[in-house]
Amino acid sequence: ILEIDNRMQMAVYICRPLKPYASGEPRWKIGLRPKHRHLPALICLPNTELSRLTNFYLVRDLGNVNAKYKVISSDHPWLTKDNQLDSLVDLCRKSVQMMENRPPAPLRTRGFSVLGDVLFTEDDSTVIVDGCEIPLNHTTAAMFKLLVQNAGTIVPRSLLTCCRFGGQNNELCLNIQIGELRKALGPQFRGRIVTFKHKGYMYQRVPASKAV
Repeated sequence: ILEIDNRMQMAVYICRPLKPYASGEPRWKIGLRPKHRHLPALICLPNTELSRLTNFYLVRDLGNVNAKYKVISSDHPWLTKDNQLDSLVDLCRKSVQMMENRPPAPLRTRGFSVLGDVLFTEDDSTVIVDGCEIPLNHTTAAMFKLLVQNAGTIVPRSLLTCCRFGGQNNELCLNIQIGELRKALGPQFRGRIVTFKHKGYMYQRVPASKAV
């Protein structure tokens, strides 16, 4: 997911080139993520050597697509001249135009989850705690939501590391991300994240009288 100006989210798809049609027309395979199909899409086409991305298309609406994968060619409606970007430099400008030409939509488009005095949605990295809107990055948001959903229970470190992309030094990265989460929550709410050394972290429930 790519977020622009803290207002617009779009899904990013990097296509894989396939063997051209018998006519020589190129074609690509695109993998679609069901939970992101409601978002505008940035479709990126690589060269045949897969050494760089050469063409970019900003698509307002992918339409009603149920397939997990789709094969597209250069004449596909998603790859029209109107959708094509001269380069990624154009992305912000085109995105702003897209936002201006569509009616304003609420930031949170999915169903709300309310747990105590915490409110969040699946597709938004901003959370609301006791009426305060707190912007998080996607990793810290995923961690915070997991902790809140398991309030009062220790969430193992191994489970929290699954909230970020895989890689080396996950333990160190987890410590850094928890630090960033506490910093974002600020002095008013950071104490709700309780450390259990070598075990994990727990979100401390707020007394009902304070959560109202």
